[in-house]
Amino acid sequence: MKKLLVIALALLMVLGIAGCGEYKPPVDVGGNPTIVDPGVPKPPNTGTPQDTSFTVSLYDIKTNRPFKQIKDIFALWNDLESNAIYKAEFDETGVATIEGLDGDYAVTLSALPEGYTYNPNNNIATNDERDIIIYLYQINKTNGTHRQFAAGENWLLNDINTTRGAFRAKINSPGDIVRFYYTTGNYGEYSIESIIDTTANVINPILEVYDASSAFINVGSRTVYDDGGAVNTYTKNFRFERTMDRGWVFIFCIRAEGLNENAYPINIDFIIDKDGELTPGAEYETVVATEAKPYNFPSGTFKYVASLDQTGNNILNGKLFKLDDRAEVDGQPNPEYGHYRFYDETTQTYGGTLFTKINQKWEFVDNGFLYELMPKRFYGKDYSEFLNTYARYTNGDGVYPVTEELQDFLMKFSMSQAYFSDGNGWAETEGHYNASEKNQWLFSCGYYNR
Repeated sequence: MKKLLVIALALLMVLGIAGCGEYKPPVDVGGNPTIVDPGVPKPPNTGTPQDTSFTVSLYDIKTNRPFKQIKDIFALWNDLESNAIYKAEFDETGVATIEGLDGDYAVTLSALPEGYTYNPNNNIATNDERDIIIYLYQINKTNGTHRQFAAGENWLLNDINTTRGAFRAKINSPGDIVRFYYTTGNYGEYSIESIIDTTANVINPILEVYDASSAFINVGSRTVYDDGGAVNTYTKNFRFERTMDRGWVFIFCIRAEGLNENAYPINIDFIIDKDGELTPGAEYETVVATEAKPYNFPSGTFKYVASLDQTGNNILNGKLFKLDDRAEVDGQPNPEYGHYRFYDETTQTYGGTLFTKINQKWEFVDNGFLYELMPKRFYGKDYSEFLNTYARYTNGDGVYPVTEELQDFLMKFSMSQAYFSDGNGWAETEGHYNASEKNQWLFSCGYYNR
């Protein structure tokens, strides 16, 4: 798998360097496609057809059924080693078949039925995985309306309401921006991800998200996302993830940077999803806890870090803590090795240990990380087993010392859920906490006051 990823990245680099011409969007319904094979085709294998055939099947994501009656559309197998491109036309059942391939291939489409799109970046065929399914998304229409917000902005917004699926933003120039108004449905983990083909490498889509209501937009709450999805050296697909309750209103804007003005106008296709329902086969890397082990907990009363702030503003101060990386102290094994502890920079001395809630609620949230509706998958990683492992070693307060890997988890969790967002994050509005971006991971942390 590592070899395959390296080859894939190498292909992206090669195509990115060569991609200085006009950007080719995934939808191109005009005329028959012309495929150029830049390499020397490999001779077909001498085995039987069933031993060598590669297939691509098109499915409608909405119905989960084959997309049939396709004309003048080809499946393209891009050889990740030689850059040669092989093609096969789809038959009346929605399947394209080719014989004699041997290796690893990025699979794309020459064109699409009008009004549909797909994600061109996630389809890899190998000798072990020769049959690929590509899901087609029908592009949803939006209603453009003007809304006058309390802040004075009169924006033309494209209303989406609670619809999930594929949408399109047409960007006409480098300074153009398309704004959307969105209201969530039921509670869940929502995501917005662009699906720009990374091989052209001349367009970089950018997402801006604002917290809002039906009558107000918080202009200062803007958060910019320009990565998180499939990437190349220049093109970086954005991906936004946040767990939200029913009726959450926010505004997001899409724009695009280009290496040259010839790339415009460009269609930025993106998918709004909830709980991964529209992303078949999405893979999350399982995170394994490597620093969890039995611990001798101190006695005393657990208090949150926010209580240390003498100003009354519940400021989370990361300067008070440091990772203890001393394997030994005075020639003896250090029992707090690998844990965050109070630290005095002036005297360079360590104090008490820092803990975080794991399987019990923290100050402003009624449930801990193990609660079934608490998000555990974000940024391509699944922390379910990670949290379960740490939960085995917690005490009666449901806490464990903050290790380096726990600190990384807490930071990513807070960022993915926008716990701190210019005064509008959940930790700010419900917990009345304040924190800089780099200190936000302390939201669930505390210490024992003996």
